[in-house]
Amino acid sequence: REMAAQGISLKRPEPPTSPDLFVGAQEKQPRPDIDPTQSPQPTLADPQLLNASPEFLEMFFDESPTAGSNEPTAVSSASDEHHHAAVPSLPAPVPLSVQQEAEPVEAGKDRYFIPEMVWERLTTRRGISTLFPWQRECLEFAFRPEPGTTGALPNLIFTMPTSGGKTLVAEVLAVHTLAQRRKDVLFVVPYVALAEEKASSFRHISNEGEMFIVELFAGPHGRLPLQKRRGKTRVFVATLEKASLLLNHLLEEEKQGTVGLAIIDELHMLGEGERGAILEIVLTKLKLFCPAARIVGMSATIANVDEIAKFLRAVVFASTVRPVVLREYVRIGRRCCAVEQGALVDSTALAMASVNHDPDGLVGLVIPVLEARSSCLVFCQSRRKCEETAVHLIRALAAALGPPPPDHVQERRVLLEDLRDAAAGLCPLLRECVPRGVAYHHGGLTHEERGLLERAFCRGVLRILVCTSTLAVGVNLPAKRIIIRSPYIGYNQLITAAQYRQMCGRAGRTGLDAEGESVLLLQPSHATAALSHALGPIPPCRSQLLKDTSGVPRLLLSLFGLGLANGDHDLDRFFDATFCAIQDPTGLTAARAASIAALERADLLQRTGTLLAPSPLGLGVHRSGLDPAAAPAVLAELEGSLEHLVLKSDLHLLFLLVADDALNVARPEWPRYFDLVAGDACPIRALVMSRVGVSVAAIQRVACGVGTAPPDRRLERYFAALVLEQLIGGHLTPWDISLRFGIPRGALQTLLTATAAYAASLVHLLHEIKELWSLEALVAGIFPRITLELPIEIAPLLSVPGATPARVKQLFRAGFRTMRGFARAEPQALLAACTFLSRPVAETLIAAARAHLQRQAEEDAIALEMGMVALDTD
Repeated sequence: REMAAQGISLKRPEPPTSPDLFVGAQEKQPRPDIDPTQSPQPTLADPQLLNASPEFLEMFFDESPTAGSNEPTAVSSASDEHHHAAVPSLPAPVPLSVQQEAEPVEAGKDRYFIPEMVWERLTTRRGISTLFPWQRECLEFAFRPEPGTTGALPNLIFTMPTSGGKTLVAEVLAVHTLAQRRKDVLFVVPYVALAEEKASSFRHISNEGEMFIVELFAGPHGRLPLQKRRGKTRVFVATLEKASLLLNHLLEEEKQGTVGLAIIDELHMLGEGERGAILEIVLTKLKLFCPAARIVGMSATIANVDEIAKFLRAVVFASTVRPVVLREYVRIGRRCCAVEQGALVDSTALAMASVNHDPDGLVGLVIPVLEARSSCLVFCQSRRKCEETAVHLIRALAAALGPPPPDHVQERRVLLEDLRDAAAGLCPLLRECVPRGVAYHHGGLTHEERGLLERAFCRGVLRILVCTSTLAVGVNLPAKRIIIRSPYIGYNQLITAAQYRQMCGRAGRTGLDAEGESVLLLQPSHATAALSHALGPIPPCRSQLLKDTSGVPRLLLSLFGLGLANGDHDLDRFFDATFCAIQDPTGLTAARAASIAALERADLLQRTGTLLAPSPLGLGVHRSGLDPAAAPAVLAELEGSLEHLVLKSDLHLLFLLVADDALNVARPEWPRYFDLVAGDACPIRALVMSRVGVSVAAIQRVACGVGTAPPDRRLERYFAALVLEQLIGGHLTPWDISLRFGIPRGALQTLLTATAAYAASLVHLLHEIKELWSLEALVAGIFPRITLELPIEIAPLLSVPGATPARVKQLFRAGFRTMRGFARAEPQALLAACTFLSRPVAETLIAAARAHLQRQAEEDAIALEMGMVALDTD
């Protein structure tokens, strides 16, 4: 009765005709603001649809075919047109299900079998009225079945310049799979920020889960095992590492048949270190063990695309068309050159102001952008250079242009308040920069701060964003002009051709600019070396399976742990299907034999005759995702800690949860570190120090520069544990902790994320070692405190854009302590309880809480049905 009063229907549906209707997952990630003017649309969860006739469902899915098809023609890529590799003569596209009568041409020709209501969200969200010709051609090409099949679509790779419009094509393919084929979609991206942006985009398209469920697997987010969803398909947006774990889970549960499409953004990541090895393993598993999954890869920077197409058994669509023309310039000293077909030509076309005390011309390049009310990205080589450049710009611009114009004054004030609220304090540099429309952007800022600055830049509230090179492969932030102030990344690494193209790809805003401009600033002393790197050819993508020392051992444990292999014949089939087998088959064979021997010596694999199987430790290592070479040492430390574990505080347990990878983001300032521990009179911390092998004297020696050996890693781990203790204690704000320990706020957030990921891995490892059940319980118990710092029930609200931890905590303290409390609240009540909370965010919080209760009711209904079936059976 209580759920009925809330409008939640528990009507039992008719039995589904397909098992796919019962496959789904719980959503717990960011939601965009809901448009209050959007009228509700019917969904598969509506009772009238669940009980509808097949004819009504056909009308709902709107399966009318596109009108006409254009046969693609192979054209040289030098002509800025399209090129199709490995493309046989293919028949015209047909939908994958029974067609109904065609609609009028204008009504449905560009919808690609996608329901009209979803198509409108897919296009109107970006102000798109029509597709570019290359996008239509690529989609027609993508929907052509393989010759000799009954409609199977081939794997596809499409390459085009950055900002060329790849994302829309990928989203059309994804929504077609979700709505038309009724299959789930795996969308893999390289970075957490990209994953969050993509998940938010899909949620808008789905109208907050009405058409399909969006689940984010990135950073600390993602829930396994998956929850069932009544009648809805899912799109999993995942980073590379989380995609590997998710795919392993699907294979282990024998649910790989639910995945109909796997989209790999930035496919060139195949050639980048450990992450490239993980991606290669994921792709090989998809290819061999997920027969229903079509693989679609996209990238702007692949040199040997034919070789990768052979690996994926894919066809290739390549285009060099760019919606906004890119003009490339290089400024060497005071000489300005245009880049034409890879060569430098003297040019006077670059708009530039004359400014005193501007040695590299940066201020002169920025002023025309501001005068035109346009935007500019300035790439710098390090975080410190970003902040110095931001200061230099605002002071030079104040001298050259006087007071800032009155536009966006109020919006910038609101932005400053939001920044103060997000980090429980405001950076003095941002306080000075933002009023003039300038800000810096790098990993030292928190995720919330970076998101606020990105959205402000997209809206034009900020005109100049000074950033590091990571923004080039992060969220989509196009600008009229991009300036690369230094050819270096860090202090001695020259930018590569791929990195240069990624940065230049941000120049030009579709729909706003006729052309975009990129300017590379060089000094004559390093111009030759820099130009050979930046303007040279992109090197071919090479398999990383052998270069990553843990690649082959991880792969072997995964195959045996999932039951996909138990002998040499099974291994032959899998290893022959890898990318490495195409490039270095001899080295792969030798590495396989050596890795099996090493895993047996480490007691991770056990042999019975000719059969191999993982030991309990090996199975734990496989499920945890830990490096097999490091796992025995990790287990030994955990076992040894049980004899003297200090449980009077969280410190000792946090010390065990600090992974070596996390130490790179929380480096101590040794004199400050010594002052902290020397003045600490807490007896519990002193006890923990003695138990983990850390002494004040050892820290003092490093602080004084005694000795030349690298510091003991235990000293750094203890420092990170001290930071974590303060972060999850809740007594100090992140700003206070940053000042106390000398660590940027963004690094604190990264440390928490890395620790949470490592803790989750340890839980999986310890679960397989039965004698360590007590330690498993301890780690599992502290895990929610590391990730949420809030009651678990209302933690999903943190996924709402603008609902920062500080704001949700403030609402919690004001009395909104349950999902039901949020669902019953009025927006005005939330606004009165929380400082700087906007009405759209308040409305979205309420909608998110109601959607959460709706999903919970669906789960209860499914559980109730299963109970009824069990009772009937009994």
